[in-house]
Amino acid sequence: MTCYGDDGGPTSVTTDDEAAAYGRYAGAPSRADLERVFFVDDEDRALVERHRGEHMKLGFSLHLVTVRWVGMFLEDPLDVPTAVLDFMAEQLGVADPSCPSSPPSASRPHGPHRARRPADTTAAPVRHPTSSMHSGEEPE
Repeated sequence: MTCYGDDGGPTSVTTDDEAAAYGRYAGAPSRADLERVFFVDDEDRALVERHRGEHMKLGFSLHLVTVRWVGMFLEDPLDVPTAVLDFMAEQLGVADPSCPSSPPSASRPHGPHRARRPADTTAAPVRHPTSSMHSGEEPE
């Protein structure tokens, strides 16, 4: 990545490798990092427990620890190293970590009812009561 300094000349801020690794896992974290950064404490667990189903709890916890480690949400929230997935599943008691879930997005509708939704979802205008209704008078 190239930026320009006060003198107008190019200044390198990051290397190409650093820029390519930005916003994603650059390999699997070490066991020590997993135990330090990816540990789910009581406060985290309370947030995770708000979700129903093991797959949703695991998916949410992956978002939580990814933001801690990477510093942002991933473009593909399930693009995490297997070591992270397994470590989180172990902490949450998820027997099958192969199917975590991430929130639905516009490009991936949630459920068959969204797939059948018509393309034009323009709602009818809302009719507001007339001012005479607020004055205590009967409507015409």
